Amino acid sequence: MRVAKKFDIPTLDLKVYDDSKTEIDEEGFEFLVKNQDLGVLDICMPVNPSLDDSWRSSASCSLESISGDKEGDSDSTIILQPSPTTRRANEDASLAKKIENILSNKPGGERILNEYSRTKSLTDSRRRDMVKILVAHMTSEHGTSPSRRVKEDYARGITALFPYLADSRSKFGYIEQDFSLMFGDAVSARFLEKWPTVYKSKVIQQSRGLTQPAELQDLVQNAESTEEVENDKLERWDSEISAILVLVHLLPPSPHGRKRPGKLSAREASDHLVKFIKTGTSIQGHLDSITESRQPYLLAVGTQKNVIRKYFIIIDKHAIPCKSPDSLACFDELFKAHFVFGTSYNHDLANVYNFLQTTIYEINVATTKVYGTFSGFRKHLNTAHNDHCFDPGSDPGEGPSTTEDVISSNLEDLPSAIPPSYPLLVSKNLVDSCATTVAELKEAGVAETVINSLVTSMEEIVDDVYNQAKESVKKCLSLQEPNKSEVECKIDECFEKMENPFCVLNSESKRTKYFTMKWGSVDPVEYVLGTRFDTLRNRTSGGYDQVVDTNKFMYIQILKTLQFIYSHPNIKEMVQADSSPGEDVLKDLCDGELFKSHPLFSKHKNAIQIQIFYDDFETSNPLGSKRGIYKVGAIYFTLRNFSPKYNSSLSNIHLVALFHAQDIKTYGFSKILDPIVQDLKILERDGIKLPLYDQPV
Repeated sequence: MRVAKKFDIPTLDLKVYDDSKTEIDEEGFEFLVKNQDLGVLDICMPVNPSLDDSWRSSASCSLESISGDKEGDSDSTIILQPSPTTRRANEDASLAKKIENILSNKPGGERILNEYSRTKSLTDSRRRDMVKILVAHMTSEHGTSPSRRVKEDYARGITALFPYLADSRSKFGYIEQDFSLMFGDAVSARFLEKWPTVYKSKVIQQSRGLTQPAELQDLVQNAESTEEVENDKLERWDSEISAILVLVHLLPPSPHGRKRPGKLSAREASDHLVKFIKTGTSIQGHLDSITESRQPYLLAVGTQKNVIRKYFIIIDKHAIPCKSPDSLACFDELFKAHFVFGTSYNHDLANVYNFLQTTIYEINVATTKVYGTFSGFRKHLNTAHNDHCFDPGSDPGEGPSTTEDVISSNLEDLPSAIPPSYPLLVSKNLVDSCATTVAELKEAGVAETVINSLVTSMEEIVDDVYNQAKESVKKCLSLQEPNKSEVECKIDECFEKMENPFCVLNSESKRTKYFTMKWGSVDPVEYVLGTRFDTLRNRTSGGYDQVVDTNKFMYIQILKTLQFIYSHPNIKEMVQADSSPGEDVLKDLCDGELFKSHPLFSKHKNAIQIQIFYDDFETSNPLGSKRGIYKVGAIYFTLRNFSPKYNSSLSNIHLVALFHAQDIKTYGFSKILDPIVQDLKILERDGIKLPLYDQPV
């Protein structure tokens, strides 16, 4: 306090460092300022704009006091430097001012600032206008390929200038909401439903079979306890966190491999899951102490481990406060954060998280829709969850609830000659034409990466065509004030609702989904023949381990394939095309005497004629050392109901089964043919209902 009075320094949380970056206390500071060899002192202060003048005057007084009555008595200097938090806050304020100046000097920018000032939010159209203005300014100032730093500065300026731009759908938290939209409310609630009632007791029971060190014994004891002890000298976690840490001991970290030898103990892995700091410790100081990239973890703040006041999810040096004070709910949030933020599991906790994912949450990521872009996620919200969506800035339950209502309410004063805006869909024929073109490329054997690149380029070309058409419409209308801006906004929204025909084809999964929906598909069925022992190299030890492998084959069901074939629009013409044989001329199998006298085909002209044949082929060099090892057997069939004109095409040779050729020697051909024979027996006994005929054939 004497130093503060002497130098007229406000009594705030100041930190003083000398040349060696060592922090100086009050007594040391008083001693140094009286010393002629003061050197350079760094004073770090918190941000407070109202005290800027005081700091400047204080610094001036300090320098005069230190320098003495005469100039040149000392070369010592005190440099007042803000803390990292202060510097970042100052940078954000400067960037926010920059964004505000850009918007103020651009057409339409004032409307954005005024709307935000009035509603503390922006509608979708205003947000798009803001992005267009700022992107245009950024490209004009920094070129078409600005650096990452420039983009981050613009983004920081936007978030600093518009801190309330929170999506109204996120009233109950982004993590909980987005996870529910990814997997559904039922999956989202499974952990809190199943862990306390089922899995917690099982984890404790299973832990009794382990060799229990002192730490594990304490965790099990804490997990079984139902009482919270204040002022606990043992610093024990509460019951829920203790049970989860017991699970870490049950599923310890796996070895890192030869490149990173060794592995962490379960105790060390627990430190990657949850950390504890006492109340009063600086959260920012904890974030600043992080020196390496870490996967998300929980930070517990409290007086002791079993009395936690607040939980935070730490990710990328950011502290996200958990919405619930309950430790189990916070851990549930931590797990969901991995999916919401698109981050992988910590390697040392992968076994724990995989157990939670597959056993408790029952999530199969391979069949889950994941959106790589915000626009795709937004489109999914507006289609699949439209009943839960409303425009940002509006209060739930009040005012317009859909985008069309917002558009209509904003454009009530437009001339009656302009029709209201409704969603515009691209012609189905246009999308089908694009899909057919892409399918032909795929059929020709073009690589998926090449197709992806081509579709992306075509998507950009179509967007350019839309933009040119939009500008042409605006110029053609020759709009005049006062309705010019409203009509232009209307036109912009009309074109934005026109779906790009290549949007549904810009990834392999989307193409597969669309092809299946348009033309259908018959997925193969996997059958297990048996098991065998094989050797697999252990990457950790470098040796070979004996493992059990499964012998299996793939079967494409004949009955479904027939239904798929007979659903073709031209199937009637193909079946009715006769070979029209002349005398003593054999053109097809049906021209022979054996076929004409067959008890089935001679009486039932529509009976299905299936010709099955077998072949095998080498997948490796037929002249190399691997010859015969990787030989694959294949079973095909053709329909003899078609004339040779159509059967001469390879597309009418249909795959039935694929299997390892050596499995024939081990298990016999009959085991592979069994599902095929079963389908043929059904066809013989009951027939099959086909679109072309009224009765089963």
